[in-house]
Amino acid sequence: MEKLPKDLQSLNILIINAPQEVLRLLIKNNIKVPSKPTLSILTRLTLKNLTNDKFREDINRAMQDGGESGVVLAIISAVIGIVSIFTSSAAAKRQREAFMRAKQMELQQQEQIALANIQAMKEEGRFTILSNTILEYAKNLQSEGTKRQKDTGLFIGIMGVSLAVIYSAIQIFKNK
Repeated sequence: MEKLPKDLQSLNILIINAPQEVLRLLIKNNIKVPSKPTLSILTRLTLKNLTNDKFREDINRAMQDGGESGVVLAIISAVIGIVSIFTSSAAAKRQREAFMRAKQMELQQQEQIALANIQAMKEEGRFTILSNTILEYAKNLQSEGTKRQKDTGLFIGIMGVSLAVIYSAIQIFKNK
């Protein structure tokens, strides 16, 4: 898979890490968004509307505030570069490039979601093992406590019988 340019990577990171912020910016700029947007819809709408100067400024500010980009000037110049590509190219070429980038970003998003899912499954397995271990430990602790109580009761019973035998023997010998 072809690596995305840095500016698109920064935009992609913003969309993945703060989709609610991108959604807010789209709505703020009067861009029609479906009631249940997905990452791919947000990506498509963002790339499609980068020609809107106010929206582009809002996205730049969001990328700067998010701290995801290393160099602010590089992002601004990269976004300006993207906009110049969109505005100077023919309409068909712009749509093909936007579609290709959107698909690349979507593939990267799917890859990151898959990795997050794998990590979650690993954690779920780990938590299952840990909870089973804790339950087993609790059962063992309970059974040990029960055994010790039985042993203590038996010991006290034997001591009581022994004292009764000794007391009886003393009483018998005392009477003779």
